[in-house]
Amino acid sequence: MNSLSIAVQAEWQRDYIARNCQEDNLNLQISILTSDFINASAQLLKGDFDVLIQELSATPIDLPENVAITALSERFEAHYVILSEKGFEENTLLGLAGDAVISSKDTNYLPALLEEFSSDYTYNSDEKGEIRLLSNYEITKNIQKTKIKILNSKEFPPLAGKGVLAFLCNKEDIATRKIVKKWHNKEVANLTNVERTFQKMVAPKTCGVFCEQDKMGNHHLWAAVINTGEPIERVRASSSTVFGLAEAAIAQLDK
Repeated sequence: MNSLSIAVQAEWQRDYIARNCQEDNLNLQISILTSDFINASAQLLKGDFDVLIQELSATPIDLPENVAITALSERFEAHYVILSEKGFEENTLLGLAGDAVISSKDTNYLPALLEEFSSDYTYNSDEKGEIRLLSNYEITKNIQKTKIKILNSKEFPPLAGKGVLAFLCNKEDIATRKIVKKWHNKEVANLTNVERTFQKMVAPKTCGVFCEQDKMGNHHLWAAVINTGEPIERVRASSSTVFGLAEAAIAQLDK
């Protein structure tokens, strides 16, 4: 096989693949897909393209039959940021007026977290709004730092697998899977497996969960679970290994 057709969900993903997944004598044909995950999966199985790439956080825990996550990318900076075109106000929570209008693709989890700061914030999906909630890797280099406020991933845990690209293949396409497996980041997989395990265990509740490994090799998990009409539950768990880490965090929720 000397060519590989890849479908991605966004322009920045195409740029990343073009820069980081090249191999000698391998011709990558990368296109941007506009269909939803279910339709894209059907196209993958039909052979319209060899690999489907999308954010792991947007990839269902239970995949369609014969669709497999074959590799995961490195992790981009997964924390959320607030982008304010007018800058931030002094002596206010998060630097925002209490009645701020905030644009966000996520209209469920993030607004629930921000409600702890102000229940008067309102939300919309305007991608060009003056105040926007974004993932850090969505920020372009030409945006002034004074217009960005970084939200700590431990206080605002991102959705499970945020900032990681999932490479999905047809299970029966062995030739493609052998190529794609070379791009797999095992360290990231260890951490995101914990996050997605926690996510699956709290379903159908919405949660954010972030797992990292410190310099000493210990693993730490921070999570926020949304309970409709009730306070957010926050948990933290630490261990020298990823084994049982999600379960240890879940046990705290049951107390």
